[in-house]
Amino acid sequence: MDIKLPFKAVLFPMLLAASGAGQAVTVQFSGKLDAANTGPFTAGDTFSGTFVIDETVTPSNGIFSGAIDSFAVTVGGYTLTGDNGRLQQFSSANGSTDFMAIKLGGASNPQGTVSGIVGSDVFTGFTADWRGGSLFGDKNVPAHDLTWDDFSYYRVTFEFNNNVLDTVIDDATGITVGPLSAVPLPAGFWLLGSGLLGLLGWARRSPA
Repeated sequence: MDIKLPFKAVLFPMLLAASGAGQAVTVQFSGKLDAANTGPFTAGDTFSGTFVIDETVTPSNGIFSGAIDSFAVTVGGYTLTGDNGRLQQFSSANGSTDFMAIKLGGASNPQGTVSGIVGSDVFTGFTADWRGGSLFGDKNVPAHDLTWDDFSYYRVTFEFNNNVLDTVIDDATGITVGPLSAVPLPAGFWLLGSGLLGLLGWARRSPA
């Protein structure tokens, strides 16, 4: 029996499917702190940050637990970081407004981890409440390809061990939610692939 054709028929679709596996969305945001509850910072301090939404995380009813990674924000001259946070996407009852809720750390129901110290205050959590008319088509697919104009409401909260900084981005300079982009595969994958291709070549040279 000639087994070379079935071998190739299984191998190449497997390689092609794996090569496209994994998507991510890069989010950038920035703004200026208002005068309310500025905590360890000063009203008017600017901030800018970024994080990645990992689409390979399996959502449950619009909740992507552990999907927020590589979070970093610089505010008032300090840099705060976090990983493994949560993205939640949901719509209003009448469907007119979409919500993006981002959470890292937090005193109650913590999601992921955060790190950073501002003076004597330890960074314990970050949340973002962003809303717009049509931010996503499916709550189980991360919002992407959005610009500042897509958002009608935007609030971020910096939480510390002794106080909470709750600030509306009154003088925001922008929120940008990038396109879906492929997550690079581990280097070892291609070594595995080359080995399989070598086996395929050996199979082709072997007598039937």
